[in-house]
Amino acid sequence: MYLNLYLVLNVEHNLLLHHIHLEGIVIAIASLHDN
Repeated sequence: MYLNLYLVLNVEHNLLLHHIHLEGIVIAIASLHDN
């Protein structure tokens, strides 16, 4: 049970990091287009 919980939290953490990374790329591209 604890192993499953750990895996779920690990996956959610990775998805969150990936989402932040994608948002960062989008923001960077948007700022480049503004200049």
